[in-house]
Amino acid sequence: MYIEQNISALSTNELNWIAAIQDALEPVCTKIDDYAAYFTYSDGEVREVCDHVQEGYQGRQSYREILFVFGIYAVHELQHIYKTKNKETIIIVIEPNISFFTTALHQKNLDFFGKENIYLFVDDAIDNIITFLQPMMHDINFVKLVKQVNFYFTSYYRMYDLNLTKQLITLIRQTILSTIHTFGNDVEDSLIGLRHNLYNLPYILESKDTSKLMNSYKDVPAIVVAAGPSLNKNIKYLKGVKRKAVIIAVDTIINRLLDEGITPDFVCSIERVPQVYDYFYKDKIFPKSINLVGPAVLDSRVFETFEGNQIIPFRNEVAETEWLQRIMAQPITAGINMGSSCAHVAFGMADHLGCSPIILVGQDLAYGSNESETHASGTFYDAEEPTKEQKRDQDYVEGYYGEQVLTTRIWLQFKTWFEKRIGEANLKVIDATEGGARIYLTEQATLKQCIDIYCRNEITPVIDTLSQIETYPIEISKLQANLKQELEYYEAFLENIIDYFNRIDQMEITHKTFLKYNEQLSVVHYIVKDAMSNKIIMHNLQSTLLKYLWSHNSREQIISREHVQDERNEQIKLLGVMAKTIYEIKGVVQEAYDKLSEGD
Repeated sequence: MYIEQNISALSTNELNWIAAIQDALEPVCTKIDDYAAYFTYSDGEVREVCDHVQEGYQGRQSYREILFVFGIYAVHELQHIYKTKNKETIIIVIEPNISFFTTALHQKNLDFFGKENIYLFVDDAIDNIITFLQPMMHDINFVKLVKQVNFYFTSYYRMYDLNLTKQLITLIRQTILSTIHTFGNDVEDSLIGLRHNLYNLPYILESKDTSKLMNSYKDVPAIVVAAGPSLNKNIKYLKGVKRKAVIIAVDTIINRLLDEGITPDFVCSIERVPQVYDYFYKDKIFPKSINLVGPAVLDSRVFETFEGNQIIPFRNEVAETEWLQRIMAQPITAGINMGSSCAHVAFGMADHLGCSPIILVGQDLAYGSNESETHASGTFYDAEEPTKEQKRDQDYVEGYYGEQVLTTRIWLQFKTWFEKRIGEANLKVIDATEGGARIYLTEQATLKQCIDIYCRNEITPVIDTLSQIETYPIEISKLQANLKQELEYYEAFLENIIDYFNRIDQMEITHKTFLKYNEQLSVVHYIVKDAMSNKIIMHNLQSTLLKYLWSHNSREQIISREHVQDERNEQIKLLGVMAKTIYEIKGVVQEAYDKLSEGD
């Protein structure tokens, strides 16, 4: 009797994820009242699903958090949790049993799902939780609370399906941790990246226009070749696919491929460290048919010495290059999704070209038969023992064949990125690695099977396609004008920060003044909001801003002299770093502007 109003309430939030209801075959609800229902399973087992608030649960109105709640049927529990939460707390209700959802949809009042800060995930394919969470990972209102994540189990899940909830919690934690780690660069590290991007402006001007390559190989198979240890078992099959698939290789494996007589269409890099040039490009002569793909942050010597075509795409979802894209007046299609590894760049290039399926090989993301087996043989990393830091970051994950395999935090972050991109773009991806960690949302097949099924027809040589692509259409005068406008903005912003800093530095927090100063300290949130609205400032200050927000939101929401004093101290630290960083940004941009002016 509630179905129409429930559908209306659930429809107000486009981020709700509800799987196809017709997929729910069992269990079947056989008896129901206001506080309990009985579900009968196909084997005859009957389980009672109660709707009672957990004894002793008081709510957490004075704390902001992200609360994952398992179970939708217990509506009284859910209503109590919602009423007793902090107004900024985000509740995410998870229901992996579609039958429970369909019963609640018809028999329970779900109108509270039409309110703010409550989301619903209903799906028995639990891997989809990764895709469901992705839009939230780009929402500052969600990210600012990720240091305060808690879980609540409604009455059914306190008694049953503990293994299922454990799997979901693992996926949630891994997804959130991978997001947190992407914000980990310190200010100086980010500024190095900005210097590289602006120093390499001349090479961007000479790059092939990435936007013109979009979907140029639509529905053509691509093979993304990484350097994991499993590549040793199937690398031989790559020799027979030239011009039957687009072959995209990471820099780590390029020399091994050439030694094997395999010439990929693209070689991809992402790291700006000088070792990338020294290990993979220095004194190397590549066939002219190989094309370089990498962001402008690379060591300039890579661009300087590489003789073939160079493609320098902008990095989607990275504020720094989105800023660069804007001041160079380039369309969004000039960017690709390239994550944080050279394998991500290769995958992103295949995605941008419109390739399908995308076939992964050598993408282990886990150790091989022992801890020294991290890469395929014939690479710089042969028999490399893990460092002490890497050992601290080790963990076990589900393997390609369902077993447990040893991985590291950084490999897990790489794996999560693949799953995120596959889910959000609905890509057809086949993991033909034949080993390593399982990458969720991919199909699995051997490389030989993939070649036999998909790599049958001749394709237009990539080198021929690139010969028709021009360089980026960039107007130098417009670029100069945009840089000058940025410099004026930084100067005004810097003055505003210094003025506010001086005011709070003079505050003396006492029992008589803390209420007045608590209100005045709220001004910083307008400054933080302005900082986040400017892509380049946000990129360079994101770790600092988020550390402040995490600290601010982790504090109990009670106004006291001690809390106001803590807030003032945190803001003084924040504003000091902000002022120094914006001053540094201004200097780097000024240098780029002056160099362009010298060329007039």
